[in-house]
Amino acid sequence: MPSRRAFFFIALIVTLILILNNTLYYFSTKAMLTDQLSNETQSVAEQIRLSIEQSEEGSFYVEDLVGQQLRAAAIAAKGELPPKLEDVTNERLEKLAEKVGVDDITLLQRVGDDIVALRSSEPKEIGLSTKDFGYWFTAFNQLLDHHNVTIPEGQKLPNFWAGIFEVAASDTESINKFGYYHDGTTDYIINPFVKAETIVRYKKLTGPERTVAKTLSTNSNILEITGFNGNTFGKEIPIYNGADGSEFISVYDQPIMFGSNEFYSEADLQFVMKALKNGSTYSHVEKVAGRHVLKTYLPVPNQMKQAPEQREKPFVIGVVSDYNAIQSTLNRELVRISVMALIATIFSVIVFVTTSRLIAQNREKAVRTTQELYIEDVDNMFSVIRGQRHDFLNHVQTIFSFVSAGKYDALKRYVAELVEDVQQVNEMIQIGHPGLAALIQAKEAIALQRKIKLDYEFHSMETLSLGIKSVDVVKIMGNLLDNAYDEVMKLPPDQRVVSIKGWVHLNQLWFVVTNPLSQPMETLQRESLFRSGFSTKSGDHQGLGLALVKQRVEAYSGSINVEVDDQQIEFEVRIPIEKKMLENS
Repeated sequence: MPSRRAFFFIALIVTLILILNNTLYYFSTKAMLTDQLSNETQSVAEQIRLSIEQSEEGSFYVEDLVGQQLRAAAIAAKGELPPKLEDVTNERLEKLAEKVGVDDITLLQRVGDDIVALRSSEPKEIGLSTKDFGYWFTAFNQLLDHHNVTIPEGQKLPNFWAGIFEVAASDTESINKFGYYHDGTTDYIINPFVKAETIVRYKKLTGPERTVAKTLSTNSNILEITGFNGNTFGKEIPIYNGADGSEFISVYDQPIMFGSNEFYSEADLQFVMKALKNGSTYSHVEKVAGRHVLKTYLPVPNQMKQAPEQREKPFVIGVVSDYNAIQSTLNRELVRISVMALIATIFSVIVFVTTSRLIAQNREKAVRTTQELYIEDVDNMFSVIRGQRHDFLNHVQTIFSFVSAGKYDALKRYVAELVEDVQQVNEMIQIGHPGLAALIQAKEAIALQRKIKLDYEFHSMETLSLGIKSVDVVKIMGNLLDNAYDEVMKLPPDQRVVSIKGWVHLNQLWFVVTNPLSQPMETLQRESLFRSGFSTKSGDHQGLGLALVKQRVEAYSGSINVEVDDQQIEFEVRIPIEKKMLENS
């Protein structure tokens, strides 16, 4: 089983990865939903723009028709009026207005540098100066001087000019449509006008307010729609004075052209100006009146028509959407991914614990196997020694028989065989480390069976008892030899050579195991040699041998180096023999 510290470290890493993944998912989803809402809002604003333009086109058409009717009424009135203004009475104009089908008729005449309303069926109009009427005053002068108007503003017909429907200067509570006619046969301008109820009613039925109300009723996420006047919103609004001295604002100077602006913020002016200047749509999220909203600003440029002043000014459609809808969706997503993260965490912990247990069991199995082999090898070595002692009397009797019989050649051969057998055992005993000697004897027996030549050389092994457990020496050496045997078994018998050297120098134990390779080793294989579970062999070591060697070497603060070329591989192990084994080894 892994240590508690390792377990918590892995759990922490998994948790941090999940948190990072969920955070990235949360913010990417938030950005996606915000973009989606912004696109939907832009689409709604575009639909509103098209609807408003179509509505304005209809209302402008109606207004043009009213202008044509006013010209016809003015021509009819001219036929009923004398050419001199002094011959006309206000009472006559009252009857004439009713006759030609208009609400009122006013007659204007130049007085010095002014043009003044001197006769009218509407008493409030009488005495009204037009000197401060701007382009209206210019149109009046052109009519009197040239009988036609050339300024770009308003509706222009032969001998006739009509301004936009506007607040009446004589009655600031009334909105009228005014027409002006002069063909040079009179010394005055004929000014018939009607209340613009038809146009206003048409705008109410088909105009922006109705479009806004309809859009709000069918889109629960849209909180407000506003028409920002591009010329006056956020600026000083022109104030006009009526005939009675009262102040009024032109219909076309209203900063809010339609809708409401309850979600006003200082950012509105900035984005309205930016949208008009760049001709682009902008969106941003802000908190207004304690509520998070998404504001979208769609510019609508001034339309180039035959009568520009008759058209609406450039404006911006502002759409306020409920951003809490996105937040609710995000909260649901957050709960969902949190549950998924919890499940994934639990699953990861289970997999980690299970895998750790399996690895630990495999390691324990390998350790037990090594210990059993160690004990078995020592028993075998002592069995050989006991066997040699037991057979000593038999050997002496056999030698005596050869001498008595004078068979010296046979005696020589027999003694040579006996010396070779005894010397082999003595060499193993002289290794100086019982466990290592037993291991070498066992591995040499295996080498004989597999037709492997095992060359070994050891010096100063007596000092190993100072700090390294015998069982660990056997683990390290046994696994290195097993690895070498498995590799050379892939070669022909005459190439199966394994060399092992061991010595102690400067308080360090050195082991060098060398064997030829059956084929060149790839770089990836070299880097994975000491990874648990990695194996290129067909043996039964389960890919744990070299990983176990590395673990035991590092437990003594030692090191293991590998040198590989195309023909052979060499493992060099260095272990400080005065270091005590670590507590968790």
